[in-house]
Amino acid sequence: MRFLYLAILILFFSCKDNKINKVKKEEIISTKKIDVEASKIKTLNKEKKQTIITNDKVIYSVINNFLKYETIKSNFDTKIISNNDIPNRHNPNQIDKREKLGLNENDIIEYYITPTKKILYSATIFDKQVIQSESIKIGMTINEVSKKLNTTIDSDAKNILITDIENSTHLTLNFKSNKLFSINVKINFLG
Repeated sequence: MRFLYLAILILFFSCKDNKINKVKKEEIISTKKIDVEASKIKTLNKEKKQTIITNDKVIYSVINNFLKYETIKSNFDTKIISNNDIPNRHNPNQIDKREKLGLNENDIIEYYITPTKKILYSATIFDKQVIQSESIKIGMTINEVSKKLNTTIDSDAKNILITDIENSTHLTLNFKSNKLFSINVKINFLG
């Protein structure tokens, strides 16, 4: 009888060890995959000469102070490029709109409009009059932008991607001849 108990105990612990070993092997495999993917991202960023920064303050300064629907409509002569109806995902009886405004031939700003809100959806800005932020202005050099963001940026950077902590808003600063040439904003949400 003792032999039977001993055999069951040995069998129990040996099976438990195999399960632990299997988990460890899977963890090792998944860790290797993550490391390979991370290195691809770094290489991709080096090829594009892109710097990625997380900075909520800069993003919300630009969005809330300079790209509000009312601010743009009151300060610029805008024309509606497109105005599409979109069914609201949360309320089937409500129709929202996606309105694309042209400020001139290059600057385009798109808003998601509900009955109660006008929310920035995306923007492409080339005109220095549109965004007069205390921190970032079109025409600044990479060194000036670097100082304003309080970070080190490669002097040959082609663009800087600034994200918020949730990674839902992207502000891309594009450089040409070492000067800030354009600003793109993309907000990843739908109402």
